[in-house]
Amino acid sequence: MSDVLRGCLGFKGEKGETGAVGTPKVYKGGFEELQFDAGVDRDFHYIILNSKDSLNGHWVYYDEEKDVWLAGGLYQAQGIANGSVTFEMLCEELKEVLRPLMGGREDG
Repeated sequence: MSDVLRGCLGFKGEKGETGAVGTPKVYKGGFEELQFDAGVDRDFHYIILNSKDSLNGHWVYYDEEKDVWLAGGLYQAQGIANGSVTFEMLCEELKEVLRPLMGGREDG
């Protein structure tokens, strides 16, 4: 299963599905500023700092297909809240591994 997770997430120094490379970089501004900052390298994930909105401390990544920056959640959170991850949120490779273990159900 580690190969499945590697494809979904990527590991330090490798590109995962988001296309990002390596450890996230810190962006010392808000999410709005990041979206219009021409000097930002879109090949990296960024941690938003000093944001006045709910994305402060969250990591963001650039989605080339949608041509937009997306929020990936709180960076290095202490845990995942019960019920906060749904089957639909998983990458396709992981869904294929889990589907037989769930008896074909996708509702957990």
